[in-house]
Amino acid sequence: MEITSKFNLKDRIFWLEHNKVRSAIVKSIQFPLVQMLKKKETIVGQCMYFVSNRTNSSVINWNGGGLRENQIFKSKKELLKNL
Repeated sequence: MEITSKFNLKDRIFWLEHNKVRSAIVKSIQFPLVQMLKKKETIVGQCMYFVSNRTNSSVINWNGGGLRENQIFKSKKELLKNL
């Protein structure tokens, strides 16, 4: 099984926080767990993206330091289009 991430290291990502668009550079990626259930590989969870620990964000701190793949976007335009 191959797990691919939507974003790469050093990509700029955008997310919404308190009705404001925030952005940062991806510093590390945590991939989800793969389990064997009934002889079938199953992905548990989703990719988490971590940015600089100097980025002040209540969203990041609440998630334990990372942003989930479904919370972030490649551009500000894409984020606003999704609203």
